[in-house]
Amino acid sequence: MKFKLDHAETLKPIASLLPFFDLQNSSEHCLILKAQPDVTASFEPQLTVIEAMAGQTVKLPVTVQNRSDAPFPHGKATFGLSYHLLSNTGEILKFDNSRSYFEAPLQPDSSLTVDLTINAPVEPGSYLLEIDLV
Repeated sequence: MKFKLDHAETLKPIASLLPFFDLQNSSEHCLILKAQPDVTASFEPQLTVIEAMAGQTVKLPVTVQNRSDAPFPHGKATFGLSYHLLSNTGEILKFDNSRSYFEAPLQPDSSLTVDLTINAPVEPGSYLLEIDLV
């Protein structure tokens, strides 16, 4: 996968994302994503069970620890958490869900708590959530 940039100035806003690109094979006008980005994190939801009415929106506090060598970027629509909605047997029901972005950079070996927005399914039942970085 490649990202094409029109001007060198375009690099400035994404400087915090550079650890995720293969700089050796990239050029000024074409950034190439690393095959295996140096992103490692652990997640600890503050609740193990959430009860919500069908269609209700709830917040799940999740502590994220950066186990990478580079800080995680922050800002609106930059870097944060989301989740995959799974059936109670583990089948993916909805892969792409709402996102909760980091409001501050997350330094290596540091942690922060993010309120992950969860949209309860309209069908009553038991579901699983798989938390992921986005």
